[in-house]
Amino acid sequence: MSRPPHKTLRHALRGRRGSRRAANHDEVTAQGDGHGHGHGEPDGLITDPAEFSALIHHVREIGCFAYDTEFIGEESYWPRLCVIQIATRDRVALIDPLAVTELSALWDLLADPSIEKIVHAGAQDLEPVVRHLGREPASVFDTQIVAGFLGMPYPLGLRALVEAFTGTRLGKALTFTRWDVRPLSAQHRRYAADDVRFLPSIAQRMREMLTERGVERWARAECDAVFSRENLSFHPESVLTRLIGNRTFRPREVGALRELVLFREQAAERHDLPPRTFLRDDVMLRLAQDHPKDADGLDRIKGLPRPVIAAHGAEILDAIARGHAEPGPKVTQTPEETPGERFLIDGLWSLTCARCHAHGVDPALVGTRRRLAPIILAHLAGHEIPDSELLAGWRRELIGEWLLTFLSKGVEAAFRFDGALRDGDARGQS
Repeated sequence: MSRPPHKTLRHALRGRRGSRRAANHDEVTAQGDGHGHGHGEPDGLITDPAEFSALIHHVREIGCFAYDTEFIGEESYWPRLCVIQIATRDRVALIDPLAVTELSALWDLLADPSIEKIVHAGAQDLEPVVRHLGREPASVFDTQIVAGFLGMPYPLGLRALVEAFTGTRLGKALTFTRWDVRPLSAQHRRYAADDVRFLPSIAQRMREMLTERGVERWARAECDAVFSRENLSFHPESVLTRLIGNRTFRPREVGALRELVLFREQAAERHDLPPRTFLRDDVMLRLAQDHPKDADGLDRIKGLPRPVIAAHGAEILDAIARGHAEPGPKVTQTPEETPGERFLIDGLWSLTCARCHAHGVDPALVGTRRRLAPIILAHLAGHEIPDSELLAGWRRELIGEWLLTFLSKGVEAAFRFDGALRDGDARGQS
């Protein structure tokens, strides 16, 4: 008897097995004992529900903890959670979610606004809260984000952060690891513990620095935005915008691509595959632009897997047809800047970056030249200034108001240097 089609398709499309480590995390294993800033080694993985409950109780009593996870994300629609790391000021613990499968107490803890969570580049680690509870994680303090408000580069890896704050050097290791294999070696447990053991003490010092610099409200606002339910959820419009990029797309092509995005997400979840493993982005674009009308047309799409055609050809054709029936807006390439405009925008972006640096904020946290350009071009043309992330929230306080005043009134921008770049008006900043 042949296997069900969905299993055959999954087997055909699934890529090489490997471990997940987000690009903004370093592959690290501690060298040295970490005394003074971290904790001793966890005895092993928590596999007993009673031990897990006791740990949750301990964390609630402390009121603050560091959190990280190890998971495998390249093989399934939802990443497979393999290890959960927790550190308080008193202890480090590793939880085995393959053994302790009832984790609702943990998700509730992560969504509790009265408990502070410390993470480093933690968006992927905290996404399950939204998925399981329909609520966002609350009171999250992301040390990678916060470092960008404290005169440090953004994004800063965990290895560099730990060394900067504790003097402990973390050695590189374990580039590819099967975190679902048991038992975990002592080296693997040490590696996992190092992701959280230093974060409570680092966060304590960071809070003091934020207060000294007067930017705590900005950093908290950015953390809240990054870990909002909106930001951690799937949004077809965001995927559509990313796929189109700076290409020119006619309304029918936009409509087709929109429907294909929805189809891919649903089919990938059904087959338990990452969406881009199920159907690559470049194939999605070809389908939307070539708009095949039958099976022969699908066969001519370069890169479209035959198992996908066999299992879902009719659904793909239906999605394209629906998109043509309900076209989206025409998307055109951003008009090319004249040499003079490019030169001016480059200069104003450099000035914007200088102001960010003078206030100890990495420009990468604030925005990009691409976001600045429409503001400048609208001002030059005498048009209404468009809505922009640079003109909202804490970014408006740091950059937006200053930029609009600079453009409209031609005031001078002053900087000074006393071992660090300073805003001419920010004399009290340390």
